[in-house]
Amino acid sequence: MALSDDYEIIAPDKCEITGVKFFPNGNLNQIMNLIDYTDQYYAQTNKMIANAGGKRLFDKKYLLENAGKFTDHNEVFKGNKVIIESISYMPARLGDKLTNRHGGKGVITKILPDELMPHTESGKVIDVIYHSLCVVGRMNVGQLHECASGKLMNDATNMLKDMVDKGASRPQIEKFIIDLYSNLDNTDNKMYSTGIARNLKSMDDSEFQNYVTDSIKNKLKLIVPPFQGDTVDQVVNTANKMGIKLAEKLYLPELGPNVKTKYPVAIGILYFQRLEQIAGIKSHARNVGRYIKTTMNPTRGKARAGGQKMGEMDSWCMLSYGSEGKDVLREMYAVSADNQNVKSQVLSDIIRNGKADISEDVKLSGSGEYFNAVCTAMGIDTSA
Repeated sequence: MALSDDYEIIAPDKCEITGVKFFPNGNLNQIMNLIDYTDQYYAQTNKMIANAGGKRLFDKKYLLENAGKFTDHNEVFKGNKVIIESISYMPARLGDKLTNRHGGKGVITKILPDELMPHTESGKVIDVIYHSLCVVGRMNVGQLHECASGKLMNDATNMLKDMVDKGASRPQIEKFIIDLYSNLDNTDNKMYSTGIARNLKSMDDSEFQNYVTDSIKNKLKLIVPPFQGDTVDQVVNTANKMGIKLAEKLYLPELGPNVKTKYPVAIGILYFQRLEQIAGIKSHARNVGRYIKTTMNPTRGKARAGGQKMGEMDSWCMLSYGSEGKDVLREMYAVSADNQNVKSQVLSDIIRNGKADISEDVKLSGSGEYFNAVCTAMGIDTSA
């Protein structure tokens, strides 16, 4: 975020300030209190960085010595510039794009509350429903392997926690962990599980307690060299020995209180990440004028050359009201939008004639042109 005369920034409700940068070129008295406060805020951190030989995060002396010399696009700007760096948290929404580590991508098409999501017999709610065709489409069964291995290690962690809660002895816990890794070990001469067993037996009681506590908190993990990971047979056999279900029928609350899937469904732990194609950021169209960076909407008010954004879906809704909707859209696309020339023309007509005719020669603004582009892409002649 940047605070300047060029554009307005409205921070989202939930954000965290991560840094502040100052570029004083005008009256220092206006921001001196802010500079002093920031200098005190970074004092302890800067001291630690200086002792380590690093560069200060906030250097008040440098700012004051270079006041009036800072440039923007190679030109010395007027006034003081303050840049506020922040992190905003954006929950997943419809239209956002997800991917896993195997290239399986998909768009979120439905979001339900937990009480309507499928769940297991034990009540475990499914977080993400991933279509089985995504596995076939990617021709990558590694997705299913990761899903099964992840569930196996997650359930094994829960079993370890139960053993600790019930007061199991150290030999019992050691045997459980060593057997788990030995059954899943596909490395040469079982080097992986052998090393784990050796490390566990070499720990004193305090170190062993810390290891178990950390394993429960951060989950048991299976980290092996490339091409030496657990095989499908090892995962299935280990799951059967431990009584872990890698597939089971799910309850479907959305269809009824006791409705189940006809066949067992593969469930497990699969890592997903959200791609940059976030619907809330990408769904906008701008032509001219200033805008709010967090929402990509026009700024408000005449002083900021503000306008009104009309999205594609908004336009379809207005058109559903017939001729009245068309009249409203024509005004929103021109007079209420961000085309300053049209606003000036309409205002002059009102002052001169007492009314303004929004005729065909009035040019549309960004929202209207974007709507025309969507119609053209659909094969609709907007000039008809």
